Amino acid sequence: MKTNSVLNTDNGINYLNVVLMLISTSIAFFVPFHLFLFVYAVLGPLHYLTELSWLEKRDFFIKEKSDIAVFVIICIIIFLSFFENQLGNYNTALIVTALIFSVCCILFKNKISRYLIALTSFLLLARYYPDNKISEHGNFHLVIIFSILLPTLIHVYVFTGMFLLSGAVKQKSLSGYFSVFTFIMCTLSFVVLNPSLNQSLSSELKQVFDQFKWMNRGLLYVLNAAGFEKPTDVWALPDEIIYSHKAGIATMRFIAFAYCYHYLNWFSKTAVIKWHEISKMRMWIILGLWIASVALYAFQYQSGFYALFILSMLHVLCEFPLNIHTFNFLGKAIFKPKKTRKT
Repeated sequence: MKTNSVLNTDNGINYLNVVLMLISTSIAFFVPFHLFLFVYAVLGPLHYLTELSWLEKRDFFIKEKSDIAVFVIICIIIFLSFFENQLGNYNTALIVTALIFSVCCILFKNKISRYLIALTSFLLLARYYPDNKISEHGNFHLVIIFSILLPTLIHVYVFTGMFLLSGAVKQKSLSGYFSVFTFIMCTLSFVVLNPSLNQSLSSELKQVFDQFKWMNRGLLYVLNAAGFEKPTDVWALPDEIIYSHKAGIATMRFIAFAYCYHYLNWFSKTAVIKWHEISKMRMWIILGLWIASVALYAFQYQSGFYALFILSMLHVLCEFPLNIHTFNFLGKAIFKPKKTRKT
C-alpha cells in the first residue's frame, strides 16, 4: 500500500521515470536492435490503443471530435502509398497538412474555415513539394523531417521530452527537473560513450528491421553523424552503415532508448492521466486487440507492421493537437513576463 501511494505522487512518478530512463539506456547499449523490435511489437500496440482511447475520452483536445475523420483519411492514404508509388509522392504534404489542420482545429470555430485552410495547404504542398522531386526547391529536408522523423523520432523523443518539461514546469518540483536532466544526460551518453557492439546480427533480424532503416538513415542525414563529404551520401551507402558503422550503432542505441522510454513513460503516468478509467467492455476490447497484435508480430513481424500501421500513424496525428497545446503552455511559461507587484 505504501509503495502504491508513493508511485501515485508527482515525485514518485518522476523518480520512477528516472529509473526507467536508466534501464532503457542500459539495455539500449547492449542490444539496441533487439530492444527496439521488441518494444515496438509488444509495448507499441498497447500504447496506440490506450492513448487513442484516452484522447477520444478528451475529445482529442479539439473543438469538434468529428474532425478526427480527416486524420483517419490521411492515415489510410499514407498506408495505401506502400502499394501505390504515386500516392507516396504526397506523404509529406499529407503529414504537414495534418499538422496545419490540428492548429486550425484549435484556433477556428468555423468548420468550413478549417477544412478550406487544410485543403489549400495540401494542394499547394502537393503541387510544389512532392516527395518524388527531392532535389528541387530544397524539399529533401522537408521529406526527411516530416515524412520520416516527425511520425517516428520527433514523436517518441522530442514530444516526450516536451511533456517531461511541461510537467516539471507545472509541478515546480526538483524531481521533475531532475527527470528532464536525466533525460538529456541519457541522450548525451550515446554520443560520449560509443563502445563497439559485441553482437553479430543475423540476416533474419536485418530483414525484419528493413522497414525501419529509413528512420536511421534520416537521423544520420540530419546530424551528418558519419562525417560524409556530402550528407546525401548516407542514402547511397549500403545498409551495413546502420549495422556496423560507429555512427550507425550510436544512432540505433539512441533510437532504441527513445522508443523504449517513450512507451514506458506513457504507462508510468497511468495514475495521473488515468487512461485506464474506462468501461470494462472497452478495456477487454483493448486487451483483446493487443494480444492479437502481439501474436501477429510473433507470427510474422512484417505482417504485424503493416496491420498496425494505420493505428500507429493515427495515434501520432491525433496527438498533434495535444502537442500544440503543450507547446503553447511552455511558450507562455517561459516567455511570458512575470507580473510585478505594485508598491
